Amino acid sequence: MMRAGLPKSNQVVFLGDFLRSPHTHFAFRVLYRLLSNPIASVTGIMPKFFYSLTSDFNSHIRKIEELDISTTQSWIQLQEETVELPQWIQSLLPSEGDLVIGFEIAPSMCIWLSKHGIPYMNFFVHPVRFLPDLLFAVSTNNNAISKVLHRWSFQLDCAYDYANVLRALCIGDIADQAFIQSGTAMFVGQTSNDASVIQAGKTVKVRDYCARIQELTAQCSDILICPHPLGMADQMIYLLRNLGRGTIVNFNSYSLLSNENIKLVLTLSSSLGVEAKYFNKDVHFLLGEPLRPGGAMVASDANVHSLGHSILSVDFWKQIFGLNRLIPKGNCATSEFKAPNLFRSLFGAWAYDQLDPILRRKVSVQSTVVPPRPWKQINYNNLRKQVTTIDFRSSGNSFLYTCDGFHAAEDWGTWVDGCCAELIIPSEAICQPAFIQFKLQAYVNSLLPQQHIKVTVNKQAVTEFFISLSDNQPFLINLALPEQCDNFYLLQFEIPNAKSPQELGLSDETRKLGLGFIEAAFIDM
Repeated sequence: MMRAGLPKSNQVVFLGDFLRSPHTHFAFRVLYRLLSNPIASVTGIMPKFFYSLTSDFNSHIRKIEELDISTTQSWIQLQEETVELPQWIQSLLPSEGDLVIGFEIAPSMCIWLSKHGIPYMNFFVHPVRFLPDLLFAVSTNNNAISKVLHRWSFQLDCAYDYANVLRALCIGDIADQAFIQSGTAMFVGQTSNDASVIQAGKTVKVRDYCARIQELTAQCSDILICPHPLGMADQMIYLLRNLGRGTIVNFNSYSLLSNENIKLVLTLSSSLGVEAKYFNKDVHFLLGEPLRPGGAMVASDANVHSLGHSILSVDFWKQIFGLNRLIPKGNCATSEFKAPNLFRSLFGAWAYDQLDPILRRKVSVQSTVVPPRPWKQINYNNLRKQVTTIDFRSSGNSFLYTCDGFHAAEDWGTWVDGCCAELIIPSEAICQPAFIQFKLQAYVNSLLPQQHIKVTVNKQAVTEFFISLSDNQPFLINLALPEQCDNFYLLQFEIPNAKSPQELGLSDETRKLGLGFIEAAFIDM
């Protein structure tokens, strides 16, 4: 924690993380518009802001993407804490004592700010999201600011009352969930671009924790696997295979939390784990609770506070800048929301339609953000059923077998995400001996006339081939499977020449494309 003095009011800078999703950049701009006027009315100065999508940073972002780390949350997280920030960043930051207001900026940036005597307030969307409106979790490295935040902090005791309301509204869902046994555990998934699953610049995968999940659920009667509505299901399928039991479900998250038969909730670091505590669940975070100091999102020297609509108050910002020294006794915030759903409507990417179907008494509300899944639940036995084809189109069944390295399925098929991809096929699911005929689509053009594909099965190289601009597409290739296999066939595809259309100067498309899958047919020899 830094020195106790309040920040000066001669410069305020809003700072966004550099390589986050468009939703995050949109939220950053919304936060700036919400807070800039009350801050300006107190200080007499309109705050500055910068983040990666402004024109000043395009050249730098291009350089960062050339380092092939654009899929991480922040390139700064890859640096050691002792490494200085690039000069072009330092020149834009305020001087000692001025204030930085951040939206989900990386811990290493926060450490650098502390090192140079710059106080910050780093905003995050609060993990408890079923209240009448979203809250913010705000971390700071300044003792004086922390005391002000504590005075204005939102008291979360009322969250138990709101959870009870949801539980009452979800009574009708119990009939649909009759298969859930008493003493069931539930694993909650996350998206791959969730900052809380970034460790040392790499995305932590569920597959790394299968053994630990197996251990923690050993005494549970069953396990449900609940994918994130915006996330890919491949890691959940992988977990289901390794557990050897359980069901992947597509029920409403709050409906599941309201089910008394679910006793234990496990997650890497999902906010739903924090919410589960208010539904009286035992919770285990494999990566630690989100927004804990010293974790993947919050610097170790920071304090974290919960704030609601108080951040819109001029009185709040007067106290932040020490322009109103008289801080009232007790808590300045109240449990009432001045305008319910104000923040929820503005920060919609963090408030996908999980509450609406419940609070509107089950009126069907089709979200434009979250596409409906083609399944309600997938039992472990579904993976063992014999199949004749794997369909990689959006209406197909490929989500049962894609393990890693695939983009979301589209109407025509599925692109590999970058230079490698994996399929896992249970040996029980296909007749043996057999070979697979793949129908493929290569990304080739005049600037990239050929793709080189290498294939291994169960870690053994089996074939490599080329797809050229002159070849007919879709391209058909037959792949023989080994006669002996214990449980699963692991098929790995390597596409070393994958390129994005942006790299080739053809469009703004940033996905690295090389090979697309349309269909795989199993054929008896």
